[in-house]
Amino acid sequence: LGADGVSCLSILCRLRSNGEVRNPSAWVDKAARTAMAKAPGAAELEHALSTLQQSAIIDDNAIERLKNAPVEVAVSAVSALLAQDAGQVRNASAYVTRNLANAQRGTTPSVTTMAAGGAGNIVGGGGFEFLDRWKGDIDDKAMAALRSVGVKDAMEILMELDSKGA
Repeated sequence: LGADGVSCLSILCRLRSNGEVRNPSAWVDKAARTAMAKAPGAAELEHALSTLQQSAIIDDNAIERLKNAPVEVAVSAVSALLAQDAGQVRNASAYVTRNLANAQRGTTPSVTTMAAGGAGNIVGGGGFEFLDRWKGDIDDKAMAALRSVGVKDAMEILMELDSKGA
């Protein structure tokens, strides 16, 4: 249906813990439609991390770092992992940890504030100050495109770009 990966894992975790659901397909369909109406928050992240940990995809150290990061940054790091093709990432824990470190190193207080407060809380400079570290590496047309998709999506795109060594 187009829900993000963190929300999808959260839905699966909740389905598994819900006990008996009379019509799992309808339940998942409704949950996915609800998830598409809003960005994943702390509860969805917690469920997704639980699923990743129980499946031994991400180790305890990475889980702890994700839990201690701002929710939106952690969601972006996990979403970037989940967007990869199976087998493309050899060490999922290192992948999300590196995405977290890159995001935290590349953000300014205004971006961190925005991430902690949600998508509507953009302060100072439109929240795009983190793009400054990419000047010279990305042309003006690409910068304009990043600004047009919004802070959260721009951060996610650049984290993925950075994780691929570009």
